[in-house]
Amino acid sequence: MNFDETQMKTIDMSSVSYKIIALIALGAMALGKDIRSGKNGPMSGGLFPIDSDDDKFEEIAQFAAKDIGSEFTLDSVEDAKAQLLDETAEDSNIQPQRSLNVSGWNMAEGGRILIMDGGGIRGLVMLEILEAIEKKAGQPIQQLFDWIGGTSTGGIIALGIATGKSVSHIRNIYYKLKDQVFTGSTPYDSEVLEKLLKEQFGETSVMTDIIHPKVLITGVLGDHRPWKLHMFRSYMKGYKQAEKGFYRIKPPNEQFIWETARSTSAAPSYFHPYNQFLDGGLMSNNPTLDILAEIHEFKKEQTKKADSGRSLDVVVSLGCGHVDHIPVTVPDLTSGGVGAIIPWLNFAKDVLYQVSISDGQPTNRASAWCEMMNVPFFRLSPLLTEDVPLNCVDKQKLEQMIQKTKSYIGEQMDSITKIAQYLKR
Repeated sequence: MNFDETQMKTIDMSSVSYKIIALIALGAMALGKDIRSGKNGPMSGGLFPIDSDDDKFEEIAQFAAKDIGSEFTLDSVEDAKAQLLDETAEDSNIQPQRSLNVSGWNMAEGGRILIMDGGGIRGLVMLEILEAIEKKAGQPIQQLFDWIGGTSTGGIIALGIATGKSVSHIRNIYYKLKDQVFTGSTPYDSEVLEKLLKEQFGETSVMTDIIHPKVLITGVLGDHRPWKLHMFRSYMKGYKQAEKGFYRIKPPNEQFIWETARSTSAAPSYFHPYNQFLDGGLMSNNPTLDILAEIHEFKKEQTKKADSGRSLDVVVSLGCGHVDHIPVTVPDLTSGGVGAIIPWLNFAKDVLYQVSISDGQPTNRASAWCEMMNVPFFRLSPLLTEDVPLNCVDKQKLEQMIQKTKSYIGEQMDSITKIAQYLKR
């Protein structure tokens, strides 16, 4: 290795951190990515004093492969990194499931988890809460979490954060959505939505381009009966090809980010399906438990420990707001004739609402799961004065919703302070 004196002082080749960094560099080489300067990469902000010579990066990667005694490929880098952390944790005082924090970028799969509900334009509620957490923690949301998951509008926000967009930038996307997409009658023009998503996420960026945090987005496979929940991932582990007779499912390294955003938000009656996908909210509008189950499987496979759930540090679940229950007449669908039409319509509306419910039992189940695993759980979702439609364009209603959210944030500042403390540990 031909490093000069300055570089030798910066890089300790015998350290665990060096080896992990080198493995990531090798993974990036296998992907054909330059992670020294990418917006989402660990090297943005200048980790190495190696700025100009690609051969130096190659030397680092090759040295690590030889030094650790294996020849690494793209598929084995993640396994090797986790194994290296486990083997050296005692000597280096590094927790196996926590990460080395270099320039604010967490280099191993940690346990700080953010999960966001579906809710259309009410995603503005979650953006207000995210901004409050960000201010209290003093760091960008992207750096505060190791995993981010979401459904529908929550999925779009998750992808925005993971691709380096600020909360204020994502908020602007939502106002563009209101002004450019929610126009005319339903179903809305899918091409207008797709154009907006391509502008924001790029036409050719794929899910595996997202380095940190790891991302999980829900979708529903509408070509199955019964429907089947699908998880879009920013990593290859867990990918399975579609069963015979069904549409092909792209692997994460082929799945365009904008397509993921389009698929998770393909709400029936609002937008046409995207290929075989329907809105994730049809099966998992509050995706907390589904995403925690996915993370559990990932960590179990990484560490080969069945109790991997205990490695989670904190779970933050955000909702788009909810309204109180109201008294109604018990539906009776046994009567016939014209008089049965209204009960049936109300019943169908209630069933659809129940399918997409996010607060109440879905939150209670997630809270109980985390309590059993001794994992801190926080749920933030304001009580709204009225039910704001997913496609609301009424400026006054949206402003009232945001003001109600701001008041709620003030009431929940103790919880937000605790969340910030957990995230910065």
